[in-house]
Amino acid sequence: MKIIYKRARCSFSALFLCDIIETGKIIGAPSHPIYLNYVKALVGTSPELFIYKGGVKLIEKIRLRKKKNEVVKVGDVVNYRGSMFIILNVLAVRVMINRENGELMTMSDCLGQQYRTPDLSADYITTQAEITYEPEEFRKISVVGEYIYDQETGIWVQIKAILDYHFEGRNLVVKYEFEPVMELPADEVEKAIAKKRKSIMKLVKKNS
Repeated sequence: MKIIYKRARCSFSALFLCDIIETGKIIGAPSHPIYLNYVKALVGTSPELFIYKGGVKLIEKIRLRKKKNEVVKVGDVVNYRGSMFIILNVLAVRVMINRENGELMTMSDCLGQQYRTPDLSADYITTQAEITYEPEEFRKISVVGEYIYDQETGIWVQIKAILDYHFEGRNLVVKYEFEPVMELPADEVEKAIAKKRKSIMKLVKKNS
């Protein structure tokens, strides 16, 4: 299957994917301020599995604010906006000062898997795509390790490699390899939730 991409304008700050049902046929074209689309190619998958029609997001980017003595780590269960999430990855950490007491605190951006939501990423495979950057876009070239949210399917992908790059006239063409961020299996999710509950339900001895 030939990888196809095209440009499209939109107001989002992240890169998104296009859906391909068959060679040459593109379903939807969300993009971002530098007018680029990634392409996703799935071989041997029926069209109804390509299209995400909304509903609950399985993995979300969440922002956590923690006190100096609080720990954030992968595998932790946290409450975020009324739902439970398991932390899959910590993307960035910033140190701040609490204006109320002057103490140090942290603010971190994380990828969190929401508890008891459908597995969307299992239907997708690692894919390659070429993206063309014009001169005014050179400072916004996506890098290895970058996480990108695909609005159409409701899944996150990560750039795994830059396979090659070359100039075509004054434009830079970069070939990427990216893969979906996989959700934790149901049994691992339940173990994380059970561990969270045990940490909350600690018994306290009566005063003697």
